[in-house]
Amino acid sequence: MHIAHRMINAPEPPTDPVIAAALASLAGIGFNYDNSHPELLDGRHGWIVDDGEAMLEPEPPGDPVPGGSFEAARAVLADCRFVDPRLLHAYYDPAAPLLGRDMLLRVRVGIVGRFLFGARITEVLDGRQGDDNIWGYSYRTLATHFEMGQIAFCVIKHRPSGNVRVRISRYSRLGPIANPFLRLGARVLTRPMQRRYMRYALRRIPEMVRETARAAMRPAGGSNKRAT
Repeated sequence: MHIAHRMINAPEPPTDPVIAAALASLAGIGFNYDNSHPELLDGRHGWIVDDGEAMLEPEPPGDPVPGGSFEAARAVLADCRFVDPRLLHAYYDPAAPLLGRDMLLRVRVGIVGRFLFGARITEVLDGRQGDDNIWGYSYRTLATHFEMGQIAFCVIKHRPSGNVRVRISRYSRLGPIANPFLRLGARVLTRPMQRRYMRYALRRIPEMVRETARAAMRPAGGSNKRAT
């Protein structure tokens, strides 16, 4: 199994057998919280809820255009290339279907250290909702994770106006943590880390979408030099 390792502007390193084994072990692990009552997953019941959006370059009205912002955002979101490498590294099998894909997350918890946690993609959106085209996915935390919750990423195009935006939404709270050092670090640092993650992603995604869209429109083997 080829393991993809995603961080900003970095090549994929050789497969690490320890990482590969840890990723494979997630297949038999369940989630670390019950989401059967979504009406309870809000701030009134002890969960931290975050929502953020960023506008992308608009497209002509109508369905998404080839090589445009919507299509480029799909590629950026699907590849997990927008995360802050100082906070998180994601490992996964790119050959696995997106829905149900396990992800091994290496998270840095301040000066406490780096820890490996598991998550699984549980929902994929792809289609129309009213006047919008929407594509995205969400993943939930597994029993190996120090947090409980879900984070969702999606790109939305409003067909009548051509406006395109990306949205990140999350609900979370700390789970039981046996390691006393991790428990202390998580209590102090998790919320600042979450805010930093959101700020970085909502700044970086539009940058990467512009880069991806421009690369898609550049002629293959072409040059930016003008003919003389």
